[in-house]
Amino acid sequence: MSMLLSFLTGSAARMVWGEVSSWISAAREHKREIERMRVQEEIDARQHERNMDSIRLQHDLKVEVIRVQGDVDLEKLREQSFAASVSEGMKPTGIKLVDAWNASIRPAAASIALWLWLRHLWVNNWAMAGRDWELVCGILGWFFADRTLGKRGK
Repeated sequence: MSMLLSFLTGSAARMVWGEVSSWISAAREHKREIERMRVQEEIDARQHERNMDSIRLQHDLKVEVIRVQGDVDLEKLREQSFAASVSEGMKPTGIKLVDAWNASIRPAAASIALWLWLRHLWVNNWAMAGRDWELVCGILGWFFADRTLGKRGK
């Protein structure tokens, strides 16, 4: 009898404990799975919001890109028309007096502007004010930028 009782108690207890343990493990796993699904749903919802925000932003940016591209194209057209008018103005006419006048007008204007600026400095005891420095920096910037960009074909 003790043998039978030992067998049933040992085996039954192990079986009952195994079933209870399995049921507790399954319940815990089920809770974890439900919690994981909730968390995954929140993650997916946030991801969806980010995707929608990204799509809206891309849509807005495409509209902005089109607007900016139009402005760039318009600016290029203005630059091309200005370059064309300058190149047309630089073509020799074939009349020597007119061509000489056209060739001398820019250097003469620059020389007069330089003389006026030097006279201004002389009157002010060669003290350079803010405008004088702006003028010098502008001239140097134009001279070096024009030469450098011209060499690169821009």
